[in-house]
Amino acid sequence: MYFVFIFLLVLHEGRVSPQVWLRELRVEVFLQLQTSVNNERLYFGSGTKLTVLGKHDENIPPVVAIFSPSKQEIRQKSKATLVCLASGFYPDHLNLVWKVNGAKRTEGVGTDEFSTWNGSTYSLTSRLRISAREWFNPLNRFECVANFFKNAKLQSIHKAIYGDAGCALTEESYLRYGNSLKLTYLILCGKALLYAVLVSGLVWTAKAGDKLYRE
Repeated sequence: MYFVFIFLLVLHEGRVSPQVWLRELRVEVFLQLQTSVNNERLYFGSGTKLTVLGKHDENIPPVVAIFSPSKQEIRQKSKATLVCLASGFYPDHLNLVWKVNGAKRTEGVGTDEFSTWNGSTYSLTSRLRISAREWFNPLNRFECVANFFKNAKLQSIHKAIYGDAGCALTEESYLRYGNSLKLTYLILCGKALLYAVLVSGLVWTAKAGDKLYRE
């Protein structure tokens, strides 16, 4: 549950309107100064962050993208790392959450501690490391959710990617294809044996007919 506390203070240099939101598991302070104060970030301790916005600044939502894992990592380590990139947002009040098949995933997740300033906007990267077997399942849905505040309301942007059904051999697919190859081999052997019996029968029939003809 989210609470909004609005405090109105009057200073000598102008009117200040701090907006404070309490988030789940984390308190994040977002201060909007309706003055000509320069943009500045202040940190007051663990879990609390203060961002000062100028009078003409605006909240810019992120663009979210998910990148597939490296084939080299899959071959060498049997692991797959998905990368979620949120870019072009402002200010840096944003967090990224991973979901697998709709359930929140925290194991194997690594997110940059701070957003990267790119001159006018921010970017943030998060990584999800999974097993190659989990990645090579086209039914698995990997989702990156970017949560941010805009106009004093929590908003979310969702980006998803499905597992790859590619040709890489995992342990499960190896066993499956191995069994298929064995079955194919047995079928070919059966056909070869049947062909040999058929040919032998034709040869024997021809010889028997030739013998009767001579007699």
